[in-house]
Amino acid sequence: MGLHIHLTVQLHTLDADAWEAAYEESLLLLRRFPAPLLRFEVCEVGGYHRYRLTDEILCDPGTEQERWEISGDRISGRRAESFRLHRYLHRQISRNPNASETDVDVLWVDEQDAAYPIGAGVDIFGNKTQGYPYHLALLAVGILLENRFPKHCFVHGQLEREPTEQTLSWMNAVLGTDFQLPVCLDGHALYARLAGFYQNQECLIERFQSLFLGDQQEALRTLIACAEPDALQRHIVAELGHYHSLSQRGVGRLLSAYLEVTQDIDGLIDLVMATPSFRTELVASLEALLKTLCRRFVTIAPAERGPLSALDRPAGQLTTIDDAFDGVFRTLMGAPSEVRFYLPGVELLERFAAREPELRERFREIIQAEEAACRKALAEIAAVMSEVVESDEPSGREEHAAPYVDELLSGERYLIHQIEQQQEEVDPTESEVMAEVLGVAVGQMLVTHPQTFSATEPEYYKKLIDWAGQTNGIVLWREAWEEIDHLSDISVLRVLAVLMLITEREASFCQFRTHTLEDKRLWPYLMKRATES
Repeated sequence: MGLHIHLTVQLHTLDADAWEAAYEESLLLLRRFPAPLLRFEVCEVGGYHRYRLTDEILCDPGTEQERWEISGDRISGRRAESFRLHRYLHRQISRNPNASETDVDVLWVDEQDAAYPIGAGVDIFGNKTQGYPYHLALLAVGILLENRFPKHCFVHGQLEREPTEQTLSWMNAVLGTDFQLPVCLDGHALYARLAGFYQNQECLIERFQSLFLGDQQEALRTLIACAEPDALQRHIVAELGHYHSLSQRGVGRLLSAYLEVTQDIDGLIDLVMATPSFRTELVASLEALLKTLCRRFVTIAPAERGPLSALDRPAGQLTTIDDAFDGVFRTLMGAPSEVRFYLPGVELLERFAAREPELRERFREIIQAEEAACRKALAEIAAVMSEVVESDEPSGREEHAAPYVDELLSGERYLIHQIEQQQEEVDPTESEVMAEVLGVAVGQMLVTHPQTFSATEPEYYKKLIDWAGQTNGIVLWREAWEEIDHLSDISVLRVLAVLMLITEREASFCQFRTHTLEDKRLWPYLMKRATES
């Protein structure tokens, strides 16, 4: 499992010069990204493989093999799998031997494949980004290529609207363009394209659902506006048929989305009653539906729902609220946000009682009990908010950032926030302590194996370092390797060699070992404890 980004392209349909021009634009975007992007590389030194990181993302410049490669960024320190793009189209094609000629829209697939988020092309990305900041840089490249090659390229994967809009805004500012959102996030544009080559309405809706990456409300809003009503009803009933209970979270989200878009409570009840599995247990289904609706605040007047707005605050603004709201979320039974629909309890009672008159009193009890629970939850949220507001003062960091905010490009502040939010923080004091702890382990090995480490030639220890680096898969910044290569001090080389030879695979150990090897300011602390014995 992991977060991916995909870029499906019909390579054989593209113009080579246009591809090269788009490559140049992609390279400009990557170089203008708010954090230096990094590349993982393997080279051979002294007969051993050396694993390195570098922020020079251009490979083999000026040759037929020219390309860029990225696998993370330097500021956050986060990296995942590698992505690459070649300057020359014929090299990109040779890298993707499954690419084939086609003259159809890249979104088209056979009807039997309509449920799969694939296209009529080859996926030239497809690796995991784990959602690390460089995901946004790759997203920018995907948006660029989709806009430069409409109907022959589309970007998809784990895309969300706000990050995509912010990235789009930034790249338009960098390139001076007016690119549009990826089609997988533009419901009406996506449906219009698909309608051009799918006549079967069920297949058309299924294909739309498989490709659209917006939220459920937006998807339904598009389908209600564009799809044939009977086909849409059959689709929703089929979706409901996948659930065995109306209390399941998935069905609750679907029903809430339908009601929020249509504002049609009777139509919602009709859909539930038209679903075979729920119709056979009609009494239980109506009771469960009523509970689902009431727990989403439909009987609470909008003016009284004010405290719920706190739950919609942007993630970057949630500080002490995160912990404070934990109990409130449990109180709300997993449904902390309301349906933007209002119907007084007395009216809601009449709508349900019209379907099953003999259950009027039971329906009334449900409405009263759930409405009381919602009001209690609102009171708890209001109490929490009143406590948070008293201590919610602006941080010094925000005050410092204010003077240069206007100098940033549109969307750039968002990108910087994402980078800083995921930055790996290392406390200097903790680093020094851990370097000393590592030094103790090194000292023990020196005492235990005196013959192995009795040599006095620098090349001996450099060979050990290269062998250990390959064997233990140690990845260092290119500059750190170069620093080690230039060392001539035998005592330092000996200690570094021993540190790299330790076969411990525990994640924290490996992290601190890498950090110590890359920061020569920590070497005195390492040496101090390693040479005490």
